[in-house]
Amino acid sequence: MKSFKNESAFTRVFCKELEKVNAVCTAFVGARMQKAGIPDRYICHNKFPQGGCWVEFKKDNNRLSPIQQDFMRKHFDRGCDC
Repeated sequence: MKSFKNESAFTRVFCKELEKVNAVCTAFVGARMQKAGIPDRYICHNKFPQGGCWVEFKKDNNRLSPIQQDFMRKHFDRGCDC
């Protein structure tokens, strides 16, 4: 498996591959001044049961923060894929 120097490098490659199969990857990044805890991407594709899912990318042994866990739990409990 290819090694990536950081999370951003992996995220770019991952999303480019998904876009090759007609997925839409929407970035939610700090530059957009979002609220803390929002995952990195919302990915839409007609193969997903709900049409899309939230994805939080992590490098190596990094873990979700408590705010990220709360965000994903609330969405998952309401039927959104995370």
